[in-house]
Amino acid sequence: MNRLHPLLGIVLLLPLAVWTATGLAFHLKPGWAGAYEPLRAFDDRPLDPAGLLPPAALPFAGETTAWELGSTALGPVYRVSRKDGTLLADAGTGRILSPLGRVAVEAIARSAASRASASARYGDVEEVLLEEREGVVRFAGGAEVRVGRFDLSVSQRGPDTAWIDRLYELHYLRWSGIEAIDRILAPAVLAAVWLLAFTGLRRLRPRVRQHGPAFAARTRRRLSRHQRDGVAEAVEQGARQQAPGAPPQEPHQQAEEPVDPDRRG
Repeated sequence: MNRLHPLLGIVLLLPLAVWTATGLAFHLKPGWAGAYEPLRAFDDRPLDPAGLLPPAALPFAGETTAWELGSTALGPVYRVSRKDGTLLADAGTGRILSPLGRVAVEAIARSAASRASASARYGDVEEVLLEEREGVVRFAGGAEVRVGRFDLSVSQRGPDTAWIDRLYELHYLRWSGIEAIDRILAPAVLAAVWLLAFTGLRRLRPRVRQHGPAFAARTRRRLSRHQRDGVAEAVEQGARQQAPGAPPQEPHQQAEEPVDPDRRG
């Protein structure tokens, strides 16, 4: 036990330091708002019902399970959910918009980024890429916006997001990048922390037993000294209360009753 305790302290020094640093970062959350700020394709511009087609007028109305109407950078758009997937349709003409092309993806990404609170993460568009289900728009500020080509979903990620995600990986002891190893590492470190606490308590018990009687004796001596000091202080206070220069008071003696001379003899 005497050797195990300091050895555990050395081994756990790095995990405890990482937990302290990352826990402080999670508490303060510097830059968290911009890194995980949600973006929306739909904006807050009002819609004119007179210029909109009713959902029933769309050619695939009979196969629809849900409708959503909103104003976007492309104009008013229906997001239509069906059993076989999601479609986008122009709410004014009924024209199918999905999958969105390069220009539409860039317009949606620009509009969503312009309404973000952390606008410095975006700036000008540097590159637009089209994937099968998403369009990727990279901005000069480092952020990358992904736009769903079939459902108008919008998400963003930047260097700050990657840095914060790395902090989470460090905090949860996912250090190796190998799932099998990381799954064992965290429980092993937690078990070592509890073992460190247990060995520390075991090392403390002999000291308590060894110094317990001596501590009790010192306490009794201190109490006796305090009691003596208390008596001396009481005597000194009584002496100070006596008037200066006054003779010490004699004990009170009862006066003798005068004797009648006629009664003598």
